[in-house]
Amino acid sequence: MARRAFVLAALAVIEGCALFAYLLWLNLAEPGAGTATATYEQSIAHGRALAARNGPGRLKTLRQGVDKLASQSYRLATAIGANLDHELASGLGGFEDASDESPWGRPAAGGLDHLRADVGFLVPRFHRLRAELDSRREEWRYSPSVSPVLGGQFVPTSRFGLRISPFTQSIEMHRGQDLAADLHAKIVATAAGVVTFVQGDPQRNHLGKYVVIDHGGRYTTTYGHCQRIFVTPGQRVERYQVIAEVGSTGRSTGPHVHYEVRRNGSPEDPVTYMPFEAKFARPGDESFPE
Repeated sequence: MARRAFVLAALAVIEGCALFAYLLWLNLAEPGAGTATATYEQSIAHGRALAARNGPGRLKTLRQGVDKLASQSYRLATAIGANLDHELASGLGGFEDASDESPWGRPAAGGLDHLRADVGFLVPRFHRLRAELDSRREEWRYSPSVSPVLGGQFVPTSRFGLRISPFTQSIEMHRGQDLAADLHAKIVATAAGVVTFVQGDPQRNHLGKYVVIDHGGRYTTTYGHCQRIFVTPGQRVERYQVIAEVGSTGRSTGPHVHYEVRRNGSPEDPVTYMPFEAKFARPGDESFPE
């Protein structure tokens, strides 16, 4: 949930900042910019007229706004892991009488021409950040990141890792996370994907009735001990889509879902892919349900 909120918030910031930067660039651009009729002399004349009309105070305010946008874009790029160092090294801008360095990575320099160049530089940067976030959002769509029990109404019990089996009393590897919940509680897909396997015979294995979903080749998830299953092999599902009901089929001591996450075929602790409420089990509950 936190990753989804971050992506959506970041997209909103980028769209708003990009629109502001683009409108600001239009306001600062000289008449006929981008056309063969615009001459260097016309550009200089327009810049001087704009500076005279707005005054030094207005120009400094615009510079501060542009530098703030640059700082926001750099922080956002850092948060999503996008490297903008090569852009900062070649950037322009900074107000003439600034007392420290601007967010462009070099000493402040001034003037309307620098301001116009910096705003024109920010617009494509925000477009690149938007493309990067779109890619991250698609990656997130196919990455398990929510609780498999709808509404989060469960109690985390037997954890991932070595444990003492409640059936054999011997040490065994538990490759999932057990979540005790009410019988018939809804089980949901934790990411978009394709159902690759459905076991409908509760007597054929220790997981009873269970579902396996492939999330694009990198992740697979398994949901065991189901009471009823509502999906079929080959069916596409989305995150939060109901796929089954909590049950106690197979080798089980009570209603719960055995939840597994595999990355590139290797089992990983499902808790790392779940919200905060699933991170702690009640003391004494580590051995059941199975």
